[in-house]
Amino acid sequence: MANTIIAKGKGVRFERLAGGAITPGALVMLNSSNALVVHATAAGYTPPIVAIEQELFGRDLDTAYANAEHCIGEYLLPGMEAYMLFGIATHAIVIGDLLESAGDGTLREFAPLTGTLTGTPDGALADITFNSTWSSGQANEINVNFEEIQVKMNAARASAMFMALEAVGEIAAVTRYRVLVL
Repeated sequence: MANTIIAKGKGVRFERLAGGAITPGALVMLNSSNALVVHATAAGYTPPIVAIEQELFGRDLDTAYANAEHCIGEYLLPGMEAYMLFGIATHAIVIGDLLESAGDGTLREFAPLTGTLTGTPDGALADITFNSTWSSGQANEINVNFEEIQVKMNAARASAMFMALEAVGEIAAVTRYRVLVL
């Protein structure tokens, strides 16, 4: 394990106050108060910004920033490599897997849209209630259109911002692994 978050490349570094506790290697974003906070939307897109260690004060990777403390963030550019936080996981991630925000500053394996048009809260598109004047052909066309939208969204992988560069087995505690910025 390296002793720095940035493994390869150079992004744009900046400093903001921390809007809460932040561990170096966390995926972070700016909030409405212009403070750095951990990215809190699972599968949500955010610019790829990572909290890095406070090297000017001799702090290491394991020294977290406290609320209202000056925090260093680095906007990562495509092709850069960094050691980012992964949360607890019960399955393996292999080299080349696409990664997205887990909603707590850590990364997880990209989760494509799944399911059928069942109307259940499973992340899938909901059923359409067809009225009696619609033909079954129109209903089938709508279903096909929604399935096509789901396929295109999965292909776009809008929330997948990173690729795993290390194989990761089951994880019992939050830890850092090397990733490539897409």
